[in-house]
Amino acid sequence: MKNITLPYVRIGLIKDFIKKFPQEDVCELDDIYDLFGKSKISNLLPVLQLLELVDYDKKLKTLKLSDLGLKFRIAIITNDDDLAGKLIKSGIEEKEPFKFVSNLLITKNILTSEEIGKQLAFKFSKRWDNPLTFKAYGSATASILSYVGDGIYSRGILRLNGQKIKLKKKPVLPSCSFNTIFKIVEYISKIKEVDLSTLINDLGKRVSTEIGVCIELGLIEKIAPKQYYITEKGYRLVESFNREHIPEIWRQTLFESEYRELIIKLQEKEITTLDLGNFLNRYIGGKWSSELTIKTYGKKFMSWLREANLIETISKGKYRVIKVNNFSKKETMLKSELSKEGILNSEEKAHFYEIEDNKNTVKIQENSSNGFQLKKANIGYFRLGKQIGIITSSSKGDFEKTINAVKELIQLCEKYEYLKDFNILIKDHLQLYKEIKDNRLFFSDIKLLERKLGFDL
Repeated sequence: MKNITLPYVRIGLIKDFIKKFPQEDVCELDDIYDLFGKSKISNLLPVLQLLELVDYDKKLKTLKLSDLGLKFRIAIITNDDDLAGKLIKSGIEEKEPFKFVSNLLITKNILTSEEIGKQLAFKFSKRWDNPLTFKAYGSATASILSYVGDGIYSRGILRLNGQKIKLKKKPVLPSCSFNTIFKIVEYISKIKEVDLSTLINDLGKRVSTEIGVCIELGLIEKIAPKQYYITEKGYRLVESFNREHIPEIWRQTLFESEYRELIIKLQEKEITTLDLGNFLNRYIGGKWSSELTIKTYGKKFMSWLREANLIETISKGKYRVIKVNNFSKKETMLKSELSKEGILNSEEKAHFYEIEDNKNTVKIQENSSNGFQLKKANIGYFRLGKQIGIITSSSKGDFEKTINAVKELIQLCEKYEYLKDFNILIKDHLQLYKEIKDNRLFFSDIKLLERKLGFDL
């Protein structure tokens, strides 16, 4: 049988590499090793070639993005995952490993990552015998298929579109607080991939238990023995420009996890930390007898509910779990939508900041849960909107006009500290735009600015 490349890295790593690939047309392989690490590139390169995203000259030892890779890069930079998936879908359907697993999925409806790995090993005569190797190849293949729409992959299971999964296992015990979870995820987000010994060395021995909670919530994934990688969901929780939306993102994370059913059972109940600990003991099977231990777990899970704004205080030490009806992504943005209309909770304390543009002032109201929202538009604001209109509607012939509009937008916003991350991002994209001349690069920047100001521009 001819040598077949089987995917060993997940779609998240592939996207991260393409996004960060140097802007030079052709790169020396040694430079790529220095930038990303030799072992990572050794795993990535065969898959990137399989997906036809790079052109690799083995003789000259040079690497560059293919035409497809450049289109894929633009799609992911502009957060258009639907387009990115479509770009690589047709090629994937012709590749033997993906075709084989897709047909297998149609037959079986549901496949675990380990089962996929075993089937690939048998089909393509691989002598693997380690379950973790099966899982690594299986999860990589499943994540790519899921990304292009051939199935849905979540928590180690690939299922046919529309096929429901009944998971029998109970969620892991909530052994750490929200702050601990955030700390672990934020730490891994800075380096993307990390081994357990590094985590223990930097965050302490307890992290070996706490990491399991992060995996259960879908924020971190185990990609190899004692090797962890941040997921897109994890990155979304901790990335700097989402800080004002943490309660909404965290609530969505909980409702997409196995803890959802527990929270639904608790809705509208009046509880103490001890009550909550006893509830966890009963439904997850903690088998705790010490009241102190029961209270400790109750306190940790209470921090999860509090951070998600799912708890209201009735009296000292007594709380009520708030009911959430038909939870969805759309609902998480409810408060933001209300803020656009100027509808605010009278108990929330608001602070005003002014953006001065010559003699024209735009008043921005800062609110603890909604971030910044526009209260009074004027000439300065309309100048902002004008530049955004030019950027979003420009064609290839408007190259210089678009550049000037971006520069003016940067000038309007650069003196405000809370827009710092927006300015950094759009300046980077301006340099890239000069090469690829595609205004879609700026669409994600505009969305970020909308979130910062708290309404649609």
